[in-house]
Amino acid sequence: MISRTEGWGLSGPYVLTTADGGWTWREATPPRSSQPGTQRHAYGAFLDAQAAWIAFAEDSHIPSEASIWHTKDAGRTWTPGAPLFHQAIGDSVWAEFAVLDARNVWVMMRGVYVGAGTHYNHELFQTTDGGLTWTSLDGETSDDYTGMIFADTAFGLRALQTTGAYAAAPPAYDVTTDGGATWEGRELPPPPEAPDMFTEYPYCETYQPVLFSTRSIRMLVGCFDYYDPPRESVSYFYSSQDGGVNWLTVRLPDEVRPADDRLIWFGLNSALLLGREMYLSTSDGQTWSFVKTVNWDGQFSFSDPQTGWAVARSDGKVALVHTDDGAATWSVIKPTIAR
Repeated sequence: MISRTEGWGLSGPYVLTTADGGWTWREATPPRSSQPGTQRHAYGAFLDAQAAWIAFAEDSHIPSEASIWHTKDAGRTWTPGAPLFHQAIGDSVWAEFAVLDARNVWVMMRGVYVGAGTHYNHELFQTTDGGLTWTSLDGETSDDYTGMIFADTAFGLRALQTTGAYAAAPPAYDVTTDGGATWEGRELPPPPEAPDMFTEYPYCETYQPVLFSTRSIRMLVGCFDYYDPPRESVSYFYSSQDGGVNWLTVRLPDEVRPADDRLIWFGLNSALLLGREMYLSTSDGQTWSFVKTVNWDGQFSFSDPQTGWAVARSDGKVALVHTDDGAATWSVIKPTIAR
């Protein structure tokens, strides 16, 4: 959601917009044709109420020659970019976007093989003209990225998840200073009160990076065992004000799962951490207060600290829900599609 009234939605192959807070939706899908019987799925990124970028998968694969569609008028008209001819391959191929402004957007075409181990590959593209043309930046990298963000046209950060049962190691992340053309891997230090944490757990991963500037970085770290779901786990909030030279660490409540919960920021100090257990920070993540317990899993979007929406799922049922008191209470919206 872009504001208390305007927002976007994706439902399978459909792109939708709302102008009344989610009660009524208008279809705004790009005019993409496909073969009969093909199942399509839309992946997208949204800058504001007018600008969006959409990629389509067909039967769980984004074709190599796929184009990224973009709009500047809330989906009333769409323009396809030049074909990507990407090299991402796998049992499934999907798209993940990072949007800086109306002209500078990155899309990571990602593929995964699941079999004798899980193997990831990707190819990263950038546009500097709003989506008319895309430039390939890198590829052939076998990492499971959990988040990507850019502070400006040069500085960006990618959070990482290991892809196999390797020996215990510190959580890592990648940094670029040339807009994504090259990346440098970095490791995080353990929390001062838990110096052996990265050796005690077989997995320690970084999640949901946030950049307030090239020097002001936030991210989540989760450590867990081999079991799925984990039987033993611990999570931390990491923050740096000097570009990652030094870090402050805060242990998060035991119920927090960085791989699943959603971290949403409102300026430098205020943040929500949303899962089945919901928490609020008004101290730049240094303290967290309990807000609410729910019995559903949600995909969350907030337009301001008080106003939010979630696609809530529980026991095979799905509902669109809304809060106007910072996640303390939620009410069901029964949306309609405008004709």
